[in-house]
Amino acid sequence: MSAVACGWLAVTSRHPYDMLLCSTLLGVGIGLAFAALGNLIVQAVPAHQAGVASGMNTVLRTLGGHWEASSRRRSSPRARWTACRP
Repeated sequence: MSAVACGWLAVTSRHPYDMLLCSTLLGVGIGLAFAALGNLIVQAVPAHQAGVASGMNTVLRTLGGHWEASSRRRSSPRARWTACRP
């Protein structure tokens, strides 16, 4: 679903609604992938390591979300201005 959204955006990006539709499809695709990823990880490890694998999945997803959010804050003009204040 995410590949369809990216392909659609590459082919047709003439109207602002194209971006809205592609972003919606991309969000749904990523949400479905994250939902299935937990099951895939637990099934790929032995039963006695399922808790560790699930925990590592959660930690890495949280760190990825934090890294993305902090990079977005650093790139905003307001964040640069507040970081330089005495």
